[in-house]
Order: sequence, then structure tokens, then C-alpha cells
Amino acid sequence: MEEYGELSTKVASLAADAPPETFTMYRITARGFGLSDSSMVVLRAFYRRKQ
Repeated sequence: MEEYGELSTKVASLAADAPPETFTMYRITARGFGLSDSSMVVLRAFYRRKQ
């Protein structure tokens, strides 16, 4: 798992006193192998957690 750190949205709220929405982004990578030597799969997913 790799953390990209705290990010914020580019779209601002219409309310002048509202702060931009921040979140933390993660990238999860998994690798699996099958029965033969030539079988392998890599799965990658992204997860966004609101602050």
C-alpha cells in the first residue's frame, strides 16, 4: 500500500467561508500467482479517504 498524502479538490464550494474538501489517497497493489510458472496477475486499486 502506498499513501499519496493529503490532497484537496479543485472544485471550490460556492460558500466563501467553506474550506476546500481534503482527502488522503492510497494506492493498493497485489500480485498473485497461479499453478503454472507463466501465470501471474497484478491488481491495482485506488482508495480515497475523506478527512
